Amino acid sequence: MEFLNVEHLSIDSFISNFLNSKNMQAKPLHTELIRSGNRSFFFDIKQSEKGNAYLTINITQKQEDGTYNRDKITVMEHEMVKFGEGMMRAMINFRQTGREAIIETAREKYPNAFSPWTKAEDKTLTDFYVQELEIIEIAQELGRNENAIKARIEKLKLDPKYATATA
Repeated sequence: MEFLNVEHLSIDSFISNFLNSKNMQAKPLHTELIRSGNRSFFFDIKQSEKGNAYLTINITQKQEDGTYNRDKITVMEHEMVKFGEGMMRAMINFRQTGREAIIETAREKYPNAFSPWTKAEDKTLTDFYVQELEIIEIAQELGRNENAIKARIEKLKLDPKYATATA
């Protein structure tokens, strides 16, 4: 009997099918698109058949094999204020704990931390290394962390005969 076609769905498939059903497929009232590298963010404000507004955030990322990975967040109207407050708190904390904060903290002790190396700094490092200054002294002179000095010595492939400077 062909008229009865039962498809077995996982919970994820069921939820996805429900969210993509007619009730949640309203035409966007407003759309914002943000592209960032291989990712796109679609912010759509929609209205359900019952008149309830909601926001969908669709994230699409192109994979190396040419396929797309898609994720979706749906925020209902009654959740919007709490969602917005949470986003604002997260953004504030992100700025306080993200890369900028790490760099700022490191530069309190090492003024040149995370700065690109200049040719003049490379020459100074080489001169100090050949003079067999201790790594800690070189780091202080160049305003950088001892590990940054060691990594730069390795990158510059400085002559190992002066290895006492790395001890």
